Amino acid sequence: MTLDVADERVEFIALDFTGPKVELVKEMKEIYSSVTHSYFSSYIHKADFAELNKANSGLFENYLGALIKVAPVLQNVTLQTGGKYYNGHLRQPPIQCRKEDPRLVSSNENFYYPHEDFLAEKQNGSKWTYNIIRPVGIVGTTSRPNGMNMAVTAAVYFLVCKELDVEARMGTNQLY
Repeated sequence: MTLDVADERVEFIALDFTGPKVELVKEMKEIYSSVTHSYFSSYIHKADFAELNKANSGLFENYLGALIKVAPVLQNVTLQTGGKYYNGHLRQPPIQCRKEDPRLVSSNENFYYPHEDFLAEKQNGSKWTYNIIRPVGIVGTTSRPNGMNMAVTAAVYFLVCKELDVEARMGTNQLY
């Protein structure tokens, strides 16, 4: 995989999180020996929700399981989940989602829940810390077209509002 993003502070490493963890450990061993901070945001899209959960359920467990074996100086893991945590793919999520809101479905219906549980379990008693972030929308660059990148949708919405001479209202109850 190639990305058209260049930042000398960041090293992009392509790894297959769907394969056996033992292979992942071999691939990561040398590269991750001095890693202090890790950011995980992998996702496999499937139109069928049962397939979506199955495809994504093991990704983070494989990655984190391998990471803690090969990163002896690890200080922090950041897990990026997303709007699906609030089940926005199934129904309108509550406006003003809060981290302390209860889970709305069982863990086997939402792969983000086991991800978070596994992270907390593995961190328990460890020296490293973790953060979980849940952006509902993601704006950024991708290596190919991506319907989950909301930049184009937001831009079209703002342009239509401007053309119609109406205020652009957002779910945050703020005017832009």
